[in-house]
Amino acid sequence: MNTREKELSAQSIIEMQGNKTTITNLKIPDGVSGDTMRERNKTFTYDFSYDSCDRSSMRFVSQEKVFKDLGSDVLKAAFEGYNACIFAYGQTGSGKSYTMMGNPGDVGLIPRICEGLFTRISGMTCRDEASFRTEVSYLEIYNERVRDLLRRKLAKTFNLRVREHPKDGPYVEDLSKHLVQNYTDVEELMEAGNINRTTASTGMNDASSRSHAIFTINFTQAKFDAEMPCETVSKIHLVDLAGSERADSTGATGVRLKEGGNINKSLVTLGNVISALADMSQMGGGNSQLKKKQVFVPYRDSVLTWLLKDSLGGNSKTIMIATVSPADVNYGETLSTLRYANRAKNIINKPTINEDANVRLIRELRAEIARLKALLVQGNQIALLDSPTALSMEEKLHQNEARVLELTKEWTNKWNETQNILKEQTLALRKEGIGVVLDSELPHLIGIDDDLLSTGIILYHLKEGRTFVGREDAYNEQDIVLHGLGLESEHCVFENQNGTVTLVPLNEAQCSVNGVQITLPCQLNQGAVILLGRTNMFRFNHPKEAAKLREKRKVCTYSSFFPSFLFISFFIFFLFHCAFFIINFERQQREELEKLEHKRRLIKEMEEKQKSEKAELERMQQEVESQRKESEQVQRRIRQQEESLCRRSQDIESRMRDLIAEKERFQESLLEESLLEECLLEEPLLDEEELEVLEVLEVQEEDDEEVQAERTELFRELERLKREREEQVVKIQLERRRLEEREREQLSLVGRLEEQLRERSEEAASLLSQDEPRRLQDERRTLAEIREELLRAKEARLDGQEEEDGGEEALRRARGRYRRFKQEQVQELETLEEGLIQQRERLEKEVANERASITLMQHSHREKQRLLGALEFPPKKLFGNRDERMVAERRNHLELYLRNFFQVMLSSSSSSPLRMDDDSGMYLSKHAVCDISPFFKKGVFDYSSHGTG
Repeated sequence: MNTREKELSAQSIIEMQGNKTTITNLKIPDGVSGDTMRERNKTFTYDFSYDSCDRSSMRFVSQEKVFKDLGSDVLKAAFEGYNACIFAYGQTGSGKSYTMMGNPGDVGLIPRICEGLFTRISGMTCRDEASFRTEVSYLEIYNERVRDLLRRKLAKTFNLRVREHPKDGPYVEDLSKHLVQNYTDVEELMEAGNINRTTASTGMNDASSRSHAIFTINFTQAKFDAEMPCETVSKIHLVDLAGSERADSTGATGVRLKEGGNINKSLVTLGNVISALADMSQMGGGNSQLKKKQVFVPYRDSVLTWLLKDSLGGNSKTIMIATVSPADVNYGETLSTLRYANRAKNIINKPTINEDANVRLIRELRAEIARLKALLVQGNQIALLDSPTALSMEEKLHQNEARVLELTKEWTNKWNETQNILKEQTLALRKEGIGVVLDSELPHLIGIDDDLLSTGIILYHLKEGRTFVGREDAYNEQDIVLHGLGLESEHCVFENQNGTVTLVPLNEAQCSVNGVQITLPCQLNQGAVILLGRTNMFRFNHPKEAAKLREKRKVCTYSSFFPSFLFISFFIFFLFHCAFFIINFERQQREELEKLEHKRRLIKEMEEKQKSEKAELERMQQEVESQRKESEQVQRRIRQQEESLCRRSQDIESRMRDLIAEKERFQESLLEESLLEECLLEEPLLDEEELEVLEVLEVQEEDDEEVQAERTELFRELERLKREREEQVVKIQLERRRLEEREREQLSLVGRLEEQLRERSEEAASLLSQDEPRRLQDERRTLAEIREELLRAKEARLDGQEEEDGGEEALRRARGRYRRFKQEQVQELETLEEGLIQQRERLEKEVANERASITLMQHSHREKQRLLGALEFPPKKLFGNRDERMVAERRNHLELYLRNFFQVMLSSSSSSPLRMDDDSGMYLSKHAVCDISPFFKKGVFDYSSHGTG
């Protein structure tokens, strides 16, 4: 209870148990029953019921407990991206301001919520979970007019207009917003606003709030969640309402009476809004939509309800705190407050996450991408992919993916730029009306630019210690780099020692302070105008010194006019000074323009030269590509010829195996003949022996005919191979003539192979000469003669015409002649076998040598590719840049690369296909260059964007 209630000896009529609140009407005796409207005890159930009347009571609830139950929910909603609102409603003196703002030793909800907000921000920032941006504003509604409590030049009659955005809802036009980095900044702004807030002493409260105060926190957080950008903007309204009161209870007159009337008007409107919203929430049945349309919510009947439109039944999570007095003298006001709070429970808000439009678009596009991918993956893939619908879906998918990447990149760049500005702790940026105020705590220089095209603000901080000023080409790195006439490479130094800033010129540089040329160190004062060189002018600001001057201004009228007058005089002096050297400046400017025009002409010439070089390079690339294709064809033909040689070698081996088998068969026949002869010598019956000999001779004659036929067939096959070789020689010679300038080494290798094949054909043909048929006829004739001699010897023995010894002598001569004939045949076959074996060994050796040569060529080719791939190619940043220095650097890089390239190419052995020697010197084949160098490959660079030149 307050002092007034204690003086009236008021009794407590409020009792709280758990979340129930009971009010007792002491005018009705205990135990009396009757009309429910006249019940002695009335009980209301809320989410929470707090008793803070008596600190010594066991039921006393502290501010910390209220914050844990209510303030933590506000913080949770803010970090989830929802709007939040918390306001206190009740009669004057019931504890609204104490609950919301608190006392110096026991702060209320608003300070605790702000402190908890920045504590959580600090923790998440340390863990690099998200980035944050926080702005605060503080206003009061006094007599239905809105005033900014944080405006520096506060005017009692200053009014702000309330407008309503079709999407964002009601807002206050020109309300100042202050960027805060920590809770200390919020605390300072809150104290400043409380000082400016309207309060007065009334009959019911010594320090009654005569206005409604709304402390708003605009809270933005951005982060990446599963590679998805997420940016939410939460608005937290912390409202401290003025107390409702009766004129007869407060005894107010005049201004206080008018204030009370406006306060009651806004609070009555608030009650009507709560009642209307409760009625809408409780409506049900089939005609609920019709009934809702018939219910009118009077938001615009007061400025308070208009500004809190979103918090009351809109897009916000709202907490209403009803403060009541326990004194029986305030029974009517307390019961009315409890009833309003009971009805407010029925209001249903529809809060939504306030997501950035670009982020929402990114999320929706990603959802669309996922949907399109799912459609493309689902059944009938083969048929669907060929249809126009699938093609359009795939094209749309690619477009959405590209747009998502672009929007994500733009959002990331925007937020990073914002965070870089926020990290500058020495700057304080705040919005004041339609303007933006930039403050700094350190001494600094503000540029005064006379260029009509300049649109920015230049601010240089003067750090503790020494700050060097000079040109970019100075030997030592300069803290502040300037450009213009009359500047030295190391121009001057600003020394900041213990809050005193001194300008020290270097090397007799041109430095002026307030229009006076200085050569010695000069201490700077607040508002001093500094001219460095001829064109760089700055105003020196010292925040601490300016604060002291503002204090002196209050006691000295003259001091309030002196800084501005001094600044104007110095500025006029500067204008005269500028007029003095403007002619020289124009002359120098014309000379600079002429130099620039000359550079432009040079750049244009370089560009034309670059275009011609680029065209030449493209032509060379096309030639190299065609040569590479021709080289591939030659290599393919070499592989085909190698395979053909392998097949022919296998054919020759098979034929040698056939000859060996034939030799074995012939030896077996000889063995049989020898056995036959032994039988003839042993057997007494000569007729049977002669018959067997004749049969053997006939079989041998047939075998000789088969051998002759096989030889004839082999000779024909060799002749056919010879003709095929001759045809291939003709084709290869034609190919060699077409490529002999560019592929001399490859064609010489093919020529050598052809010569070797021709020699093999001739050697094989020499095995069966043209006299072979005649030799076979002689052998056939000899066999016939031997057969006739044997027949004559047989007939002589049978007829008895000759003696037995003569017949035996003839038989021995025939047998001896037959043995000699067989021996000659065996010798010829052995000679032929030896020749074929030697030819096979020679062919195998040649094939092995050719394979080793090809393997060596491939190894050399791969080594060249590795060496050329390791060459450093000019970086892409040098291409597409028209700067003269970059063009020269690009040309040097290209020349070095080509020099190294040809050095590697021409260092190969004489057998390399990449190098050919002729009368004019070494010749490098273009197709080999294209095949090896990555620089000349088509498609490696986009000429339109890089311009390889």
